[in-house]
Amino acid sequence: MYARVRWEQMQPGRLADGVALLREYSAPVARRARGFGGLFVLTDPTTETMMEISLWETEADLPVSALHAGKLRALLRTISTQASVAAIFTVVVWEDRDHRDGAGRSETASRCLPPVPVTPTD
Repeated sequence: MYARVRWEQMQPGRLADGVALLREYSAPVARRARGFGGLFVLTDPTTETMMEISLWETEADLPVSALHAGKLRALLRTISTQASVAAIFTVVVWEDRDHRDGAGRSETASRCLPPVPVTPTD
């Protein structure tokens, strides 16, 4: 799984507009795209910053994400203070399981996927 992460510094008083734009434009477009796995929007009202995290099943699905991101960037430029910053990450998943062995001792098993280098994007 891959994550496209985009940071936006919004103009004063425009954070709610940015979130609305993601809800009304980004979410519906992404839902129709092949490989879409989910969308998270994180906001910091103190700094008027927001972060959009979209999840994609495979690396092959990322070009669709990039096309969508380009259109979204154009819309966000009207309410942000600077160019957005974006990057592609692989999603690392840890699976921890706490269980008892045959002698009643507790054991924890963990595993994770190996990390992949970050790829900056527009």
